[in-house]
Amino acid sequence: LWRGASGSEAVSEVLRSSSPSTIWRIVNLNAVKYGWNIAELRLFSDELCRADLTRPRAGSAWTAEAISSGAVSGSEASRAIDGLTWTQWTSSCHLCDPGEAWLGVKFSQPVSVLCAQLWQWGEGDYKSSKVELELWDASMAQWHGVLRGDGFASSQWETLRFVKCAALEPPESALIEVTNKGFFPSSATYSCGGVGILWGTGQRDCSPDGSWTLDAPRCLPAIEVIAFATIAVLVDLLAIALYARFVMYRKPAFLGKDSLIPSEHLARWDSSLIPHDEDDPHDLQGIVTKQCVICPCCRIADSWASAGVLPFAWGMCIQHVSFPCMPCIGAVLRSKLR
Repeated sequence: LWRGASGSEAVSEVLRSSSPSTIWRIVNLNAVKYGWNIAELRLFSDELCRADLTRPRAGSAWTAEAISSGAVSGSEASRAIDGLTWTQWTSSCHLCDPGEAWLGVKFSQPVSVLCAQLWQWGEGDYKSSKVELELWDASMAQWHGVLRGDGFASSQWETLRFVKCAALEPPESALIEVTNKGFFPSSATYSCGGVGILWGTGQRDCSPDGSWTLDAPRCLPAIEVIAFATIAVLVDLLAIALYARFVMYRKPAFLGKDSLIPSEHLARWDSSLIPHDEDDPHDLQGIVTKQCVICPCCRIADSWASAGVLPFAWGMCIQHVSFPCMPCIGAVLRSKLR
């Protein structure tokens, strides 16, 4: 995260998590025409940029030594950690290619850096608007990028740091597992203990500003799950019973082998076989239309039963038991209807 002259903020790219190292450095990612000038560099062990590692207090367990890719005489690296913004380090390269110039700090023991503050000196040709914070991996003998930021050219303090995600309160009977030690980028995975069922999304992601996406889920206790399931079954049974009472028992007899369908109704599937009278308050077609909205599966079973393909009860059972396979089952029975 960087803070410009107006206090605006932009997101830096997090390359990897911070891990302890004895050497840290800031590298230019833009070409610098007249040598890179840095007035001050500060490294902090916390994301709030308060615990300064570059200026150990008396009695501290570590020491800090400024190092660099090279310096002009009289502008050594030590001048960039002396606490004075009117002294500076100037790189030895005059035309510095991206990644050629760097300023770092060597510590007497491994430290983790979560924030870096930089004050560049001079006009735009002496600055790099893009920088990268890197650590030295002694086991692999190579540098690893940690943070990368853009917009560092305002001749004032600019901050490159990890963003601490907001603290999460676990819902009742729920567990939370947060990745990357709670720093952006991070994700939180929710799970329920016991027999509870997770209601809502099971994962939330940390935003660049430290807030979390989506709302927190909750764990439904077993008693609530049983109550909801019971209500769902009762509503389903009620819908089936109402359809059977107000539709099935009032319809003409189902088709059989000896049933006769008038020729004007044959091959005209947009015609209704049920008498329809809009002025009749007990019109059966109107009742069927309303019941289809309440219980669409009832209407499907009704169609099968009316055509003599399956009894109404069997049609309802098939839809409830084999619901995922309904497209295939419906296609087969529809071919029989035709």
